[in-house]
Amino acid sequence: FMSFLYILKNTKFNRNYTGVTEDIETRLKKHNDGKVRSTKAWRPWVIVHMEEYATLGEAKKREWFLKCTPQGGKEKKKILENAGIPAKGLGKSEGLDPDLSACGSPAQAGEFDENEQEELADLL
Repeated sequence: FMSFLYILKNTKFNRNYTGVTEDIETRLKKHNDGKVRSTKAWRPWVIVHMEEYATLGEAKKREWFLKCTPQGGKEKKKILENAGIPAKGLGKSEGLDPDLSACGSPAQAGEFDENEQEELADLL
């Protein structure tokens, strides 16, 4: 099975959502059917960016990077701007997740080895 990191754009509001899944079609349907608590108030959603990974752990690492690091936030901002989501909708931290407490530690995001943990520590 392949895993995916995806970014959704709301077609009515200036909203985006970043997540990971092993079944992108089913996950998008859940978002649009209102079965995902964090996105149900902002439907409908369309996929504006998707990356494929060999494992869910790799996809989660990428999600953590985009949501929780300054460099990842800047990269996510560029992805969203290319998808037509203006920068003003990205919050104060260059596209970082507004609730950084949800980010936890890099190790909680996936299976990081020692070298990867050091690289991520250098980014923060």
